[in-house]
Amino acid sequence: MPVLFEVKLEIPQFVAAAADVAEKWAKNLGDNAELVENRLKTAIPDEGSFQSKLATPAAEEWTSFVNPAYRSKHGRTRQQLVDTFAKNIGSAFTRWFEKITDVFATVDGVKAKRFKDLVNNARSSVAEQLRTKVLRITGDRVHGIGAGAIACYWLTGEATVAGKLRPGDQLVDGAPSMICQPDMVQAFRAALMNRLVQASMLISNSNYSATIIAEQNTTNNHLVQTFVDPGLGLMPFAPGAGSNVDFVIEDGIYKLRLKATQI
Repeated sequence: MPVLFEVKLEIPQFVAAAADVAEKWAKNLGDNAELVENRLKTAIPDEGSFQSKLATPAAEEWTSFVNPAYRSKHGRTRQQLVDTFAKNIGSAFTRWFEKITDVFATVDGVKAKRFKDLVNNARSSVAEQLRTKVLRITGDRVHGIGAGAIACYWLTGEATVAGKLRPGDQLVDGAPSMICQPDMVQAFRAALMNRLVQASMLISNSNYSATIIAEQNTTNNHLVQTFVDPGLGLMPFAPGAGSNVDFVIEDGIYKLRLKATQI
């Protein structure tokens, strides 16, 4: 069974965001405060919309995370807690609308002053999230593309990406190859990048738990397999298999491994 390619891409502990990234984020969001308010109130203009779009889905999602056998320290059962949560969020529209109106109100002659203050105060947090979670996968214009971006180009046959491998990356065999059908390239790249960012954040948040890595690799490979061109005769993508897109820890280093093997 010939290996089409195998490459291991190092994922750094962090990538420092460009100095102006958080500033641009805050400015763009602040400048569009009125648009944000209008979209919120257009999406949820009344209590009926609040119930259908926010309250009911939130109650249903929250319920699924509660242990059926759970009891609070005050002795309340799972069902009692679920009912209380559903009741509280179900009657929250007025408070929600008042808070939205308040945060976008004109204060001291400044439209949406409270919203803009909140955005400005969040700049350091946004920069930290980018530094430790997103940019380490995507890369940026200053440091070059990251493991996730390389993976997206590698798996869609972008030959030039081989020249963008970094010192910590390891080319074991082969070269970039398109594993999807040509008309699915853009859709595949978008879906894969989103999946890799999400998976890596969950893995990082778990302190690199082997269980979480295994769970995320299962999802990664399921996604990739849905895009594979069956005419290529590749072994199915699965964790640790002859074809895989796996996050791995090797010699204490966090990596993304890409491998494809023909049947």
